[in-house]
Formats: sequence, structure tokens, C-alpha cells
Amino acid sequence: MFNKANSLATHQGPANSLSKQCLFLAKNDFVLSAKLTSKKMWLNIALTALLFSGSALSQVSPSNMVVVVSKHSAINKLEDKQVANIFLTRVNYFPNGKRAMPVELNNKHYRKYFYEGISGKTATELMAYWTRLIFLGKGHPPKAYGNMQSLIHYLESNPRSISYMPLAQLTNDLKVVYRFPYVF
Repeated sequence: MFNKANSLATHQGPANSLSKQCLFLAKNDFVLSAKLTSKKMWLNIALTALLFSGSALSQVSPSNMVVVVSKHSAINKLEDKQVANIFLTRVNYFPNGKRAMPVELNNKHYRKYFYEGISGKTATELMAYWTRLIFLGKGHPPKAYGNMQSLIHYLESNPRSISYMPLAQLTNDLKVVYRFPYVF
């Protein structure tokens, strides 16, 4: 494929004013072309991301998020305040006295819906909250897993663990202990 930069690189000869002008024009045309291509590429990426995030967001909302534990856990039901206190590390124990280990998926959309639904905190407020707790040595955010399969495997094999996820991700080895109220 013909490239203006390659044709300039092969030009051998004295650096006279004409060759400098040609170099300048070709360089500017190449940069302009690269900028347009870059803008088109980023526009395509942004549109694809928007379409993907739109479809992902339409499937995830507080009304279809659930809080789950292993089916082997003694916990069967939690109230909204109990869930908030566990995930915000205000308490470290389930109501039955067993230690609670909150974990979550590293997914900003899930996290946004969950924490706004359970505590009313925005992402910025939540970051400030965790920063303060970490600085004071009073807590840290739940451990985040990189993919849903790892999170589900951990939940299924650890009766003290607790997490939130879309209802569609529920397996037979997990049980729902809290459902967000439906918003009409």
C-alpha cells in the first residue's frame, strides 16, 4: 500500500526549499489523514461501547439485582439495613453471629446500581467513603473478582461469603437473601 511517509523516507537529495515544502505538505496531509482516521476509529469505538453498555444497562437495574449467599449458609433472609451495613463494613457479622465476607464483581455498572440502591451513595460518595475508612484503618471495600464465574465459584464454596448479582446469574448452589423492592 502506498504511504506518503514511505515515499518521503525514500527521497534522497539535497534539502532545498522545494523538498522542504514537499516534506511539510506531505507531513501535514499525513497527520491530517491520521487524525481523521483516528477520529473515525474512536467514534466507532464509542458507538459500539454505547450500544453494548445500553444493552447491558437495560438488563441490570436495582429491581433485578439480588443479594446471594451459598446454599450451605445458615442465612435465609436479610433486611436492607443489614445488607448495607455488611457491604459498607459497618458490621462484620451476619445476624446469626457468623463472620460475613462480602465480595463483589469488578463491574462499575453492577456496583453503581447496588450501592445506590442499598445506601443511596453515588460512585463519588462511595469512593470518598472508602478512602476515609481505609485512611482511618477502619475498613476496606469488598474483595472484587474479575469475572462472574470466579465470583460464583467462591460464593458457592464459602458459606460465610455474600455478594450481589443480576437475578439471571443465580445458580442452584446460591440462594437469594435479599431482593431490591420493585420500582414502578
